[in-house]
Amino acid sequence: ATSHLQVYENSQVAFEFNTVNGGPLRRTPSMRDLVRGVMFNPTWTSPDSIALKDKIPLIQRDPNAFKRLRMHLLDRVTGQVVDETTVDWTQNPFEITRKYLFRMDPGPDNALGIVKFPLSNPDNIYMHDTNERDLFQYAYRLKSSGCIRLEKPLDLAFYLISKDVWTA
Repeated sequence: ATSHLQVYENSQVAFEFNTVNGGPLRRTPSMRDLVRGVMFNPTWTSPDSIALKDKIPLIQRDPNAFKRLRMHLLDRVTGQVVDETTVDWTQNPFEITRKYLFRMDPGPDNALGIVKFPLSNPDNIYMHDTNERDLFQYAYRLKSSGCIRLEKPLDLAFYLISKDVWTA
């Protein structure tokens, strides 16, 4: 299953490139949407579903994952950084996500890569770069957790900001 993005201008395809979309268990919904902006060097806060399915099991297997991924644990109430070594990772994962947020520092190894395109849908689906560039080489590219990873995110960013008197 392949997926791609086409950008139209004056009813003509201005450019197109491959995307990686949500797989069978984490589908990207069909939608028509508006790009609300271009964010460079975003942080990434893991949705609870990804924290439960991916991050907590990873941390339980590899306590050094936080440092390796440049990730921080935040108290949901205060927003303060919590020392992950003080958390009982054997407790119910739902209790962990009830108390904490998982946030990744900006940078090229960030799950969102170096650019994010917020959209206006109620599902919090957005388009973004990726730190897993190798995914675009495969014919089957339904390997996302729901958001849309872009093969050429900087091309799209420069195209969009050039329409608003910005330049690369």
